[in-house]
Parts: sequence; structure tokens; C-alpha cells
Amino acid sequence: MGRRRKPVQRVLSFGRGGWRPGAGRKPSKRRNKRVLHRRRPELSKRHPGHVTLKVHRDLSSLRLKKRCQVIRRALVAARAAYPRARIVDWSIQANHLHLIV
Repeated sequence: MGRRRKPVQRVLSFGRGGWRPGAGRKPSKRRNKRVLHRRRPELSKRHPGHVTLKVHRDLSSLRLKKRCQVIRRALVAARAAYPRARIVDWSIQANHLHLIV
């Protein structure tokens, strides 16, 4: 009986993977990657709208008790200032708010 050879791991090379010049995702051709600000279609008064309010990234979480109280007061003030508009529901996230209006 002959001696068994130790298995050797082989590397398949197809010219892909690993570091090489020019590898990776190419930079976007659009300078400003934000959403384009186009006029939105008119909303029906009978259907709710979803509004997202984002805060600056340097601001820590909105879910702190003091900040939640300030946001609540602001929403109550908005309801008084705009009686024809109505905030049906809202949700405070760490870095943004969701409103159903």
C-alpha cells in the first residue's frame, strides 16, 4: 500500500477578486447624490400623506426624553397654527420623524 499525499489547497485564478488598480465601485457621475427637488403632484385632501423629517447627522438621538417633549410641543403648536391640516399619527426615530398628515 502506497503512502498518501497531503492534500494541497489550490487557488483558482480568473483575474477577479482581490486588490488591483481600478477595482471597486466607480464614483457616481452625478455630483449631488441627493433627491432632485421637483414639484410634486397635488395631494388629495381626502387621502393621508407620509412626511419624513430628517435631522442633521451631528445631532444625537431624538429619542431622549427632553427632545421627545420638545417635539411633542412643536406638533401641538403646529396643530394650533394650521387648524385645517391634521397630524394623524407620528413616530420619533433616532435621526428622523415620520408623520401621517
